[in-house]
Amino acid sequence: METQLATGLRVPPNTKPDLDIQLATRLKALRITLGISAATMDRDAGFNVGTIGRLERGDQRIYAIHLYRVCQLTGLALEYFYSSSGHYENTKFTTADELERHELMLNFMRIKKPTLRHDLLELIQSLSPPD
Repeated sequence: METQLATGLRVPPNTKPDLDIQLATRLKALRITLGISAATMDRDAGFNVGTIGRLERGDQRIYAIHLYRVCQLTGLALEYFYSSSGHYENTKFTTADELERHELMLNFMRIKKPTLRHDLLELIQSLSPPD
């Protein structure tokens, strides 16, 4: 059975609109980049336990209140979640390194093929100096 969105578009079952996927991906990339656990983000943003995990997996739809609370917590502007240009003004990223790390994580998470993600991770690890 198709779902009809408020915009009048019909979405076939078991598919998610691209925006839902983009929001979930950016939320997870942001959380990982900032080094915040899902449980900590749940607690600090005032969500019920497990909410961030459900949002990131796409098990629960992301609503404006979720984005608002995450933006309050992180200091990001709401435009971060909707920007297609990759440039985020008024964000908490204070250095070029932080923004670069975030962009790397965001693009890595967009790779769908598990073997390619694994190979890329191994390449990055091989190029990184040992601790």
